[in-house]
Amino acid sequence: MFYHQGFIHLLFNLIGLYFYGKIFTQYLNQKQLFSTYIIGGLFGALFYYLTFNYLNAFIDDGKNFAFGASAAVLAILTAISSYAPNYQIYVPLITKIKLKHLAITFIILDIILIPSNNGGGHIAHLGGAFYGLYYGHRLKQGKDISIWFNKLIDSIANYFRKDSKLKTVHKRAKTDDTWRNEKKQNQIQINNILDKISKSGYDSLNDKEKELLFKESKK
Repeated sequence: MFYHQGFIHLLFNLIGLYFYGKIFTQYLNQKQLFSTYIIGGLFGALFYYLTFNYLNAFIDDGKNFAFGASAAVLAILTAISSYAPNYQIYVPLITKIKLKHLAITFIILDIILIPSNNGGGHIAHLGGAFYGLYYGHRLKQGKDISIWFNKLIDSIANYFRKDSKLKTVHKRAKTDDTWRNEKKQNQIQINNILDKISKSGYDSLNDKEKELLFKESKK
């Protein structure tokens, strides 16, 4: 799902991912978007694998490959169309169309085109669509079946965060003269900020001045 056959193949999947992803994140979060993409892509691969190896759907001529993000992108479309089926989008030069009708159109086209020379690709698309529909349906029932995946990703990320912690660097202690000089300069800045507040009000401060004032108030 991260490899494509040429620029046009990649371009159309990126366009679909962008627009369907924007609609998806209006209702759901980015972790759910990520899990739908990955699991939907894996379902596409699973459907392709099963039809190739157990249903004898293709000729084994050594030229059969499954690649591309179409199944993953279609999973995002069908998931959000299942969750918010009546969401309307504008199609240039045509009219408004509901998400559920757009998803149904793509699914029907994939079924019709299975006998074509890209039958495996269309079967993979149906695998992604199947997961998306089921995922969206379960979400509407209040059950997020992707929680286990998100927890797995979080645990992997946390593991690498622990291993990538930088070693503590011990800085040389400041001299008394340096410390007094820094304190003096800091007090001058604070006095200038307080003068600015008295003349123009707190809202006249910039972000850096507000941050400095906040830090000093905590001491």
